[in-house]
Amino acid sequence: MSKLKNLLFILLVIAIPIIIYFYFLQWKTTTMYGDDLYIYKTHAALNSFSEKINIPGLFQKYRPVHGFSLHLLTETFQKNVDGYYFFNIAIQAINTFLFALILNLFLKSPALSIICSLPVGLSRFSYFNVTQLYNGGALEGLAITFFLVFLFYIMRAIVMDTDAVRKQGDLVRAMLFANLCMYTHERYIVLLPFILLLILFYPGLKILSRKQKMILTGVAIASICLNVFLKKVIYHMPFFVGTGGTNIEFSTSAPAAFFTNGFLSIIGINKGPEYLAGIKFSGLPVIDKVLMVILLIGFLITFFTYFWQIRKPGTLKQSTRAEQFWLLPFLAMLFVALLIPAVVTIRLVQRWLQASYCVFILSFIIAFSHILFKTTYSRNSLLVLFIALLLWCDFTYLNKGAGSIYLTSSEAMADEFGEAIDKGIIRPGTKRLYIWEKHQDVNAENAIKWVLAEGYFFNFYKQQEKNIFFADSIYQKTPPYSNSFVNFNKNADQIIYMDSSIVDITNDYLQDSLKTFNTDKIDDPASSNKIQYNQTQLRITNDDFNKFITIGFYDNENGIRWTNGNASIGFIGNYMIMDTLNIELNTFMPPICKNINPKVLITDYSNKVYRAGLTKRQGDKFIFRFHFEKLTHIQKINILSDTIDALPDVRMLSFPFISLELKKIMN
Repeated sequence: MSKLKNLLFILLVIAIPIIIYFYFLQWKTTTMYGDDLYIYKTHAALNSFSEKINIPGLFQKYRPVHGFSLHLLTETFQKNVDGYYFFNIAIQAINTFLFALILNLFLKSPALSIICSLPVGLSRFSYFNVTQLYNGGALEGLAITFFLVFLFYIMRAIVMDTDAVRKQGDLVRAMLFANLCMYTHERYIVLLPFILLLILFYPGLKILSRKQKMILTGVAIASICLNVFLKKVIYHMPFFVGTGGTNIEFSTSAPAAFFTNGFLSIIGINKGPEYLAGIKFSGLPVIDKVLMVILLIGFLITFFTYFWQIRKPGTLKQSTRAEQFWLLPFLAMLFVALLIPAVVTIRLVQRWLQASYCVFILSFIIAFSHILFKTTYSRNSLLVLFIALLLWCDFTYLNKGAGSIYLTSSEAMADEFGEAIDKGIIRPGTKRLYIWEKHQDVNAENAIKWVLAEGYFFNFYKQQEKNIFFADSIYQKTPPYSNSFVNFNKNADQIIYMDSSIVDITNDYLQDSLKTFNTDKIDDPASSNKIQYNQTQLRITNDDFNKFITIGFYDNENGIRWTNGNASIGFIGNYMIMDTLNIELNTFMPPICKNINPKVLITDYSNKVYRAGLTKRQGDKFIFRFHFEKLTHIQKINILSDTIDALPDVRMLSFPFISLELKKIMN
């Protein structure tokens, strides 16, 4: 039986990081954006090691451990975003194992402890830790790591039957990790006053001598004073700065509401604005609400039964009863202490609830493990079922609500710009990027600027850093549309339109200053009949680009346009095809392009991609034949090709385009 338990434990240890990876995979961040980019840019601009590890100080945060971890990560992974993601997964797995180590002090079963640690490993409160590439694991994840080690030594000191010397050693180690927590994220300073409360008042620590208590108290107070001294005297920064660089101003109304929302979210009744908390409890389907209520009732029954059994005479020795009775109230104090720094700022972000959530789950496991059952098997089976329900409820909130969280929408926007770079829609040499707005929205403008880190986004992805402007933006206080592009340089400036995708509309501006620009051709191309194409034989030349949405072509140079290797011609009006379509691509291939063999693909409005059934080359002409089984509405024609070394020209060049001829062949 012991071999079977050991095998199960080993399998669980192997499975935990794999489970965490696949659990969060659908929300994996693939693009650097926002705060990550700002910090990366700042790190790249600094020279000395001291400056680099004190990066948080530039944002009025004294977090040297966080700064050191950022420096190591940057030096290790550079621009490898997958490296940062796997680091976050590793930290999340370590935190799961650490929480299991704490639970095992009470459950006395390594395998069961790992199973019961999954609510922490897969928590929706850890969404930031995993998905925020640069700051997730290095800030919140690492802070939780130190916190869980702190909690382990605290629990071992107060529940293990050891002598005063060992208890003192555990408390010293706990204070060490409390300091590491505090210098990773300042809100964990509350751990040190909590240790003071334990040392002075917890019944299980009466074994400590007066001298031991004085030494431990002195270390805790000195740790707090040192932190204040470093911030106020050495670095001349506020003692505690809230999110967004706001100074903390104590009041009663907002923190009370935030505290209520935070407490309810932790126990399963999700509250708060959707852009921070995801879906609320009130927005869930009825069946999910019922499961949440069952979960809440289970919590209440467990805690009530635990305290009822402890108070029942004859169940335990008087000293043991006192220690067990006060264990959960002291954990409740820690729960509240950890919530206080999270609720006294301008908004409540769910990732700040992680530590309190860990304390709550630990308290529940402690209560459940002390309830008397007829058999250990029945107790463990019921506990596993309850953990499964907890996991399901937490996943429901994340699965249904992640799309509403600002991190998800910001990631989607960053992906959109990244795709525009890959497709050549946004040119590498563009210096000023104008964003033409359908509706003026200052909040949307600020969101775009934050996502793009004021234009550094393009530098990170190997383009020239760009200045971002908004056409007719109230925020920028520019003139109306017709005068928004003062001194516009078609070689260095670009105008884009954002909606379901990013479209280069520079040519529209050059043609008529956007006076007749109609967003319908982008929002709903299938319904636009503004442009009428010859449905039998269509010839597209360099002079016809105003009738199409073109990507990946450079300016007309004496009848030719160089392509960048990833070009496309999109249809503004309707172009329908059935049976067979011949496409003739006419080019000019100088000697340097002799090995270039373009490939043509067709994309319809369901985003289905069609490949040529026949490809043939005749000198500088390339012929492609496509066959369609049913009537198909073509969205765009993609022209893919290798690129050439065009130095000293810094542009990405492939071959010169002359024309494209489409001929329908009826079978």
